[in-house]
Amino acid sequence: MDHYIKLKFKKKTSSAESLKDLFPVLGDKAWLQKDKSFIEKIDLNVAVKKALTGSALNLDFIGTFSGHLHILSSLPLPFLEPLDQARLFVGLMVVCYHGNNELKKKCLPLLTCLVESSSSILKIVEINILLSAVFGLYVHQNCQSLAENIEFFITTFFKSVCKEGILLERLEDFVIQMRSDIANLEKELKNSSSVERSQEARLQLVSLLVQQFTMVIQRPYVREDILSLSKKYVMALSEPVFDLLCAVRKTSEKDPVIPHVTHMFSALAQQSKKQDKKLQKNSEFLVHWSIDQLHCNQTSPKLNTAVRFLKESCKLKDTVVLSLEVKTTMLDRAFILLQQYLHNKVKNDLDISTHDLCEELLSLVSSVIVSCDIQDFKELLCNLEQSLNIDITVTEADQVTVCMYIWYHLLSCSMSEEQSTCFMQSIHN
Repeated sequence: MDHYIKLKFKKKTSSAESLKDLFPVLGDKAWLQKDKSFIEKIDLNVAVKKALTGSALNLDFIGTFSGHLHILSSLPLPFLEPLDQARLFVGLMVVCYHGNNELKKKCLPLLTCLVESSSSILKIVEINILLSAVFGLYVHQNCQSLAENIEFFITTFFKSVCKEGILLERLEDFVIQMRSDIANLEKELKNSSSVERSQEARLQLVSLLVQQFTMVIQRPYVREDILSLSKKYVMALSEPVFDLLCAVRKTSEKDPVIPHVTHMFSALAQQSKKQDKKLQKNSEFLVHWSIDQLHCNQTSPKLNTAVRFLKESCKLKDTVVLSLEVKTTMLDRAFILLQQYLHNKVKNDLDISTHDLCEELLSLVSSVIVSCDIQDFKELLCNLEQSLNIDITVTEADQVTVCMYIWYHLLSCSMSEEQSTCFMQSIHN
């Protein structure tokens, strides 16, 4: 422990110096300047770009690099000099970009740790160069578990960018590029229903970015420049995404596009200034698509996305209009799924994904009920009461169990005064 504390406060030690030997990625001329406040940014970024693309670079060291990762994971990465952190980050990105899946899995936690602990990396190296490399890394992955690790790294990357106004300003070119790419995808969908992997990856990147902007906007206290830029970027991305969704509605191949658009639609709709017919049509389309996913008995990413979207839709009364008929359909399907999952739980333990989905479904049911006006609210509570007044000897106990879970979830919901009164009366009855 004493050794670790010394490393935290001391200047660069022999461990940090050894980074030069561990990473023959960039020449010393690009990195090691006597006065670090006057780094030749142009030369540095040219060198980084060449390294990340593999041009003019001997990649033979990657094959034997696995042993070095154990040493690197022992270093106090958050306390290294900013320039060493940046050099290490780029080196790991090169290994991650050009190495096999095993190396990628070992490098990604280190990359995540670096970008989470220090924003200096994003200030030293041009952020658009790093984003280009991150995008390439995501497009070329071919393993589901690896995809989850990459998404976590990208989410952390965007989270670090959203913490500082100067970094958010530098993100403008990337947002403009994403706008253009989505607009091009919308044009292509008019001629072809197929979606390339790179286009799907762009939508996923935009979805992850919008999530971070939304988290910033929803914070109770945030700097004005960061809040303003976050809203500006969400507004900039909303128009091409809505246009893309209009094009998707007319195509037969919707699956590659809709989950990513659905994931960010609520956030974009909340910041949209125009509550027009296009927005209404898009929301209706996504509601029906999401309800269709509730007919799937197997857990899947699409089903998870659909449940989350329907839950969020209940809060967007000005944007997403849900009739009582639609809400009843949502409740019926959610109820059936919950019964099936709880019935399976009696025979086998639920895996983590199914358990999480059950929680989301219960939260959806509660959100639907609470979003109703007082008359519909009373009717739905009455239906719940009737579901409990049954003979368990002739009816599966799963139905009663689901009802009890729903009552329990409703207890933690925020209700109007009138709804609270009705709810307490139902409990006493």
